[in-house]
Amino acid sequence: MGFLMVGHTHEDIDQVFSSVATHLRRVDCVTLPDLQKGLQESSSTQTAVYHLTGLNDYKAALEDCRGILTGISGPHQFVISLVANKVMLRTKNWPREDQVESELDLTDVIPEIPSEFNSVRPNPKIASEIMAMIKDMDKWQVSGRLSNAQMVWWTRYLERSPVPFVNVPSILSLPAYTEPFTICEDVSHLRTAIEKTAEREDAVTRVSLKRKRINRT
Repeated sequence: MGFLMVGHTHEDIDQVFSSVATHLRRVDCVTLPDLQKGLQESSSTQTAVYHLTGLNDYKAALEDCRGILTGISGPHQFVISLVANKVMLRTKNWPREDQVESELDLTDVIPEIPSEFNSVRPNPKIASEIMAMIKDMDKWQVSGRLSNAQMVWWTRYLERSPVPFVNVPSILSLPAYTEPFTICEDVSHLRTAIEKTAEREDAVTRVSLKRKRINRT
């Protein structure tokens, strides 16, 4: 896992959102299917759009992991791997061959992953927003802002929206790690930028455990 350095945080996703924003200014997106269609039409390449109706609450399930590591703000490269039945963390400040790599054993501080997760609870403010929208929809339909079909869609959607339904795979079902393929391109300008940034921020950073190992019962 790599983190972009300060001043070079623009990624491909920024261009994607720019294209989406430009396209949506020219079309009407009144319902979520309208928005999904607009997202797909905003790019010349095939775009997969999913409506997430609920998420697993990993934060609550893994709350005990908070604050385990210190010194993680310096490194830009992190590699977590299983070596001889031990979970090892390797870090480097910069992706350079001359950089010293630090290694840390995380085996004894990794918690047991539960087989099931609770869903993330909706923000309490959402309920009041939904009630306000339901009250206003009749006025929107009379004024022509909502068609009959759009009125039906929103009525059905708002009736079931307070109940979260997790429709994304659990982290337990993620595929195994595979070696990434290499793209051959000229990255000399990136190397130059890394060298200049590393010279300014050439500080020794060490990742360490902040707490004692977790007792498993």
